[in-house]
Amino acid sequence: MATIDVKGKTVVLTGTFQQLKRAEAEAALEKMGAKVSGSVSAKTHFLFVGVDAGSKLSKAQSLGVPVHDEAVLMKILSGVAEEAKEEVAEKKAREKKAAETPSKGAKKVGTFAGKIVVCTGTFATMKRSDAEKTLRDAGAEVNGSVSAKTNILIVGEDAGSKLAKAQKLGVQIMTEAEFVAAMQAAGAGGAALADADEKMASQKAAADKKLGAAKDIIEKISAAQKAKWGLTLPKLIAAWTKVFAKRKDVVITHNEAGAPAATAVLSSLQHGFPEWLVAFASEQPPIHFTWAFEEDKDDLEGFSLGSKGGRINLVPAKNLRWHDKPEDWDWVNFKAQTMFDDLQAEGSTMLSYDENEKPTDAILVFDDANDNERFPMGNVEDYFTLGAKRGFVWYWQNGGGEHLERLVENSLPAKTPAADVQKKLAAQGATAEEAAALIKWLGKDASLLLEK
Repeated sequence: MATIDVKGKTVVLTGTFQQLKRAEAEAALEKMGAKVSGSVSAKTHFLFVGVDAGSKLSKAQSLGVPVHDEAVLMKILSGVAEEAKEEVAEKKAREKKAAETPSKGAKKVGTFAGKIVVCTGTFATMKRSDAEKTLRDAGAEVNGSVSAKTNILIVGEDAGSKLAKAQKLGVQIMTEAEFVAAMQAAGAGGAALADADEKMASQKAAADKKLGAAKDIIEKISAAQKAKWGLTLPKLIAAWTKVFAKRKDVVITHNEAGAPAATAVLSSLQHGFPEWLVAFASEQPPIHFTWAFEEDKDDLEGFSLGSKGGRINLVPAKNLRWHDKPEDWDWVNFKAQTMFDDLQAEGSTMLSYDENEKPTDAILVFDDANDNERFPMGNVEDYFTLGAKRGFVWYWQNGGGEHLERLVENSLPAKTPAADVQKKLAAQGATAEEAAALIKWLGKDASLLLEK
């Protein structure tokens, strides 16, 4: 086969290449005069594929674009591949040096100085690399992965596994907007943040358009929660689990989180579920948090999760579907229900509405299958406020019994002054804002977050 002439041609690469990295292959093709594109179109002349080629391959085939494998690519690049490798390596070294060299006039920012910071997701205001450079200028140590040593995770859109790991480890989560606000308040960031407000406003406008009427619902309920407690309910739950996990008299057997509901899910929920659920799902990820008393840690096998302590196991919002009451369930009168807090077969919390009600009237109901009883729990604010005040102990929905008594006995006394509780919460990893909000939310029961 004759060598393909790529000079002046538009080419696309996809998949993983074995002999060259993608950036090296693209640099080599550009040295030969090719125009490298990131997407396949009718104007694409050639697609070069490596291992695990995806949608680009399918599109090229549908458009009749010639497709060639790595062997053909390497034959084309035989004279320039090594030179391209060196150039890419030199470029990366220059970029790394530039990123690690403080910008002229860079100003340290107290929020980030001396902190280990990780970024994840897509940022509206700048490229991820620029955000990391800005943070280094502010005095932060920027890492690529989350660990127990990470102080702050800054999240953009579509944050994934790093966010879940940070939530599990109790790392402080900061949005891009909060990151930008902290930099601007300190007069730092320079050119990188020159048009940050406009870019974030544009991103918000696009997101609001997708949300439609759900936007107003979310803003109204979130604003009311902030006015009441200082933080929204999802942020309070995150702070609660972070602090409670630091107790030395308990072991955490599960501490996992996903991502909050996507825009499309929120838009669909508003038509068939209560408004409070839409607002909650916009910020609250599905979580599985299970704890046991430390004294029982060697005796957990064979027992239901949470039965030696407590449990939260929230169902992802995208999985919420109404299921009509089975015809032979003549001991209850609800019309339909869906799982909300999937605790165990003998008792879980359902979202439920009755025959004479609409889906948007639904409340949370604890279904105790052992006794064929259902206990109304109200809305999500009622549910989590009472749950947190009872440490989410086993069967807290029915009072908590001996588990709650045991937790209370091992905890800081309820009569402890709020100022002392706030100091101890801060010592256990809560920010000043979180500590104050937890006390507003739980009152004297905030003491249950802290062992004696």
